Amino acid sequence: MSWRLKDWYVLSEQTLSRERDDRTVAKSEWHALSDAWRQVFTNKEDKALHDIWNAVYVIWISIPLTFDYGALTNPTAYIGKGMAHARFRDHIDSKLMPTLDLLKGAKFDFWVLECASDDIARSSEAKMLQFFEETYGRLPIFNKSRPSPTAAKPHPDCWKPLDRRRAGRQRTWAVRPI
Repeated sequence: MSWRLKDWYVLSEQTLSRERDDRTVAKSEWHALSDAWRQVFTNKEDKALHDIWNAVYVIWISIPLTFDYGALTNPTAYIGKGMAHARFRDHIDSKLMPTLDLLKGAKFDFWVLECASDDIARSSEAKMLQFFEETYGRLPIFNKSRPSPTAAKPHPDCWKPLDRRRAGRQRTWAVRPI
């Protein structure tokens, strides 16, 4: 499933499996994600994932799961910036695949917002992480550091995936990070 939300690209319910819908096998889970992106974002105005150089991105755990951050729940697993295509490879290998060993069948949603510059992406990431930590009392489960914002203003749409109303009411299982 996929959609556009203003300037955001959202590719949801990704299984991170090498097996594709047509029963062929991708070289890796990252290649399967890249292939899924190419299959769903096909409009003339859509960009290929590898063509988005300066981005802020958010990785959610998909419905029916969420994370228990104390008094509040949120599906956000990671907030980052950079060339999402390349960064997703690292996140899939080092963070998401080990999580799947514990949470069999979990799927993930990938939100990508292209920014006009690296400074805007960096400021967006820093402000989003600051907001998340102030709201939930900690960083998202896979974030380890707090980047400093730049003098650039964050992208005006960077807040969309952090809006709790978008997380959905269909989440019935909360995973508690320790």
